[in-house]
Amino acid sequence: SLYVLEDQIFVTNDATLTIGPGTVIHGGAGGEDGANALIVTSEGSIEAVGTSVDPIVFTSALDEGSAAPGDWGGIVLLGNAPINVSGGTNSIEGLTPGTDGGSYGGDDAAHDCGTLNYVRIEYAGFLFGVDNELNGLTLGGCGTGTDLDYVQVHAGKDDGIEFFGGTAGLSHAVISQVGDDGLDWDEGWQGDVQFLVI
Repeated sequence: SLYVLEDQIFVTNDATLTIGPGTVIHGGAGGEDGANALIVTSEGSIEAVGTSVDPIVFTSALDEGSAAPGDWGGIVLLGNAPINVSGGTNSIEGLTPGTDGGSYGGDDAAHDCGTLNYVRIEYAGFLFGVDNELNGLTLGGCGTGTDLDYVQVHAGKDDGIEFFGGTAGLSHAVISQVGDDGLDWDEGWQGDVQFLVI
C-alpha cells in the first residue's frame, strides 16, 4: 500500500493510527512541502508494525535517484512522560509554538506513544531556523510504554533520532548519513538504548 502525506498530519482525539507491514508512506518533495510530517499527539497513538521481510518505509515522494535529505518533515511522537522544563510541559520544536497538538510532557512515566517496529525513515528532517528543526524521528515526553524496536533513520537533514525528555527506550536501531547528530537527547531523557549503530 502507498500513502502520501500532503500536509502536517496529526493523530489526536484518542485515535490510533495502524500501519501494516510493507506499507510505503511518501512525504513531501522539498520546498514548502518539506514541512510535511506525521505528528502523533499525546492524545493519539501509532501502531506501525512491519517485519524484517516487509518493513514500513517512510520516504521522499521523489524518485530514489532524486531524493535528498529534507524532502519531508519526519515523524513526531508526543507523550505525557516527565520532562525537565519549568512547568513540566513544552511545545515541540519544528512546529509553530502554540500549534494544537504540539505540546508534550507530564507526570506519566509509563505513557505509551505507540509502536514502531521494523520501520525505516528516509530523507526526512526540516530546518525552520536555528535550533528549530524536525528530525527523522522526534520524541517528546514518550514513556516506557512506547515500543521502538528495529528502527532505521537514513539520510536525514538534521538529527537521526532526538528525545526530548521522557523515559522511552530504543533497541536495534541504525542511523546513517544524517546531517547533524545521530542520536540526540534533551530535557532530561531517562530512557535506555540497546544495539545501536550510527
